Amino acid sequence: MPSIISELVDSGRVRYIIKDFPLDNIHPEARAAAVAARCAGEQGAYWEMHNELFAGQSEWGGLGDGAATVFATMAKDLSLNSADFAACMKSGRYDAVIQANQDEGVTLGVNGTPAFFINGFPISGAQPYELFEYAVGLAEQGTLADAYVSADEDAAQAQAPPTGPVEVDTEGAYSIGDEDAPVVMVEFTDYQCPFCSRHFLETFPKIKADYIDTGKVRYVFLDFPLTSIHPQAQLAAEAARCAGDQGAYLQMHDVLFGRQDEWNGRDDAGQIFNGYARELGLNGDVFAGCLAEGKHTAAVQADLEHGIALGVDGTPAFFINGNFVSGAQPFEVFRGAIESLLGNPG
Repeated sequence: MPSIISELVDSGRVRYIIKDFPLDNIHPEARAAAVAARCAGEQGAYWEMHNELFAGQSEWGGLGDGAATVFATMAKDLSLNSADFAACMKSGRYDAVIQANQDEGVTLGVNGTPAFFINGFPISGAQPYELFEYAVGLAEQGTLADAYVSADEDAAQAQAPPTGPVEVDTEGAYSIGDEDAPVVMVEFTDYQCPFCSRHFLETFPKIKADYIDTGKVRYVFLDFPLTSIHPQAQLAAEAARCAGDQGAYLQMHDVLFGRQDEWNGRDDAGQIFNGYARELGLNGDVFAGCLAEGKHTAAVQADLEHGIALGVDGTPAFFINGNFVSGAQPFEVFRGAIESLLGNPG
């Protein structure tokens, strides 16, 4: 949340509204905490109490009626009028509005917390800041609705995500690592996807150092361009393959992700890719011809269709020895999955 406040709210890009959704059956003190924040708000300290409640959650969570004493101490520490705060807590005057918030959330389909709506479009769960930045950017461009339409269309085409190992066809795909490695990790990627870029920059290097370079993992690259929201992604995937024709797939792959901000959203992305090819020492005319004639268009689309058939509906998506892992997960998630497959659980 600090990043959302500093980067999106304080900059004037976002107005942030908080509504209450206490899950009483598993968090019995949550409703009283919501009241405490509102009672502090009467004295101009809603946000201060909000922050204290989350920072000191371990001090009052699970205390039952005893949580009220902690809330009173927090109010005192915030230099609030203790008598007024205590009277407010006992008054019940916020019971109806908190319940109305919860009822509204249920009507909107909320069934857990945190839950967010950006210009009316839902985002569920404690997502990384990059997702909110991305969604706000789409909203500012007026294309946020398109992303949800695309997701709905993909979901309609896609199978349900697999719950067990599946067979992923990797014949002819680019890969790195020992061909006989005990673990095969397949990534379905979109070169214009910010989460794929984050995976490449933050997590992939650790996977490569610990598992690919040590012969434990063969890493396979498959394409999944979400062209309705990433219009240059298809061409970028073809650019990587055109570079691959000259033995430089991985080098182009790395450049495309490492310099994503240079070509993202650009109508002249093809010319930029031609420039990258020259920088990599490739035959520029051969590369440009490959890209212009769409030599690898069908192959990229075949990957996309294969992914949809497997249940992929977003990027990045991974299959580790056929086991599905969704999203730009932290390295620890991949390490746990790989070690388990290597016979080293825990």
